[in-house]
Order: sequence, then C-alpha cells, then structure tokens
Amino acid sequence: MAKSMHVGYSDTVFTGGGDDTATVNLVLNPEDFRAVPSDAGEFVAVNITTPTDQPEIIRISQRKIANIYANTDIDPAAYISTRSGTATLLELRGVIREDDSVDAAYVKLIPYRLGTTLSLPTYAGFDQDVAFAAVMRHLNLLFGGKDNSPGRINALMHGVLRPNDFL
Repeated sequence: MAKSMHVGYSDTVFTGGGDDTATVNLVLNPEDFRAVPSDAGEFVAVNITTPTDQPEIIRISQRKIANIYANTDIDPAAYISTRSGTATLLELRGVIREDDSVDAAYVKLIPYRLGTTLSLPTYAGFDQDVAFAAVMRHLNLLFGGKDNSPGRINALMHGVLRPNDFL
C-alpha cells in the first residue's frame, strides 16, 4: 500500500501589484474564498477550490470584553482609564484526505482546526504597532524562538511544550 495525504485546496497563484512583479503564492489567497452567511460580529468564508468533502473555512469573529483586567493579578492602582476591549478570533478549519494508490476503496477524511484569539484593550496607547509586536511574539511560540521549521510543530504534536531555545 502507498498511502498519501492530500489537501483539498489548490491555491491560486497571483502576481503582486505596483513595482512588485514577483509571483506570490499565498497560503490563503482571497481570490479562492467566498463569503457565506454568518452571524452578526463575524465573517465566514469558504474556499471554493476544495472538493465538497474537504471544505476549508475561515472564520473571523469579534466580541466586546467588559473588563480586560478580569483573571489577571494586576493591581487596580495600575489600571488604564478604560477596562473595555475586544476579543477577536481568527479560525481556520479544513479536511485532509488520505488515500491509497493500490486500494481505491481506502479513503479517510481527517479534520483539523486552528484558532488564535486576540484579546486587546480598547485604548489609544495600545496602537497597531504595539498589537503587531505582541502578535509576532505570539506567532514565535509556534516556531520555538529561532526554529522556524516544521520541527517545532512536530514537537508540539508530540506533547513537547517547551521550545528548544528556552531553558
């Protein structure tokens, strides 16, 4: 048996605009997605390049946070002038297909779901640059400091939570 895994999507390759004439292949090309009906406060889109048994769905939702200090140990004397904020969820769901080149009847569908929530204050001092730096530091957790290879993801899948670069 020769089993293999297949993603359902086929990303559209596009050329950048302006002076950028390089061909860019984005993992999530907006040309491949279409919005579908969703609840208020959220955006949901499906990848139209996938087979119907292997949907790929992105979801972005936002809700208000009444008190960003809830569940923290921050002294109330150090609070900023507002306690409100937002929680924004960015989610990707998909299905990988496993089949066998020898046994045509062998087909397995394997779902996955990934999500990140940005819980941020509604405060002018916490601007896009501060938020961007925090997001980049968060993404670094997926790659373990200097390691930006699939090896860190493999380690996480095996329960190794501490990145190699951390003592």
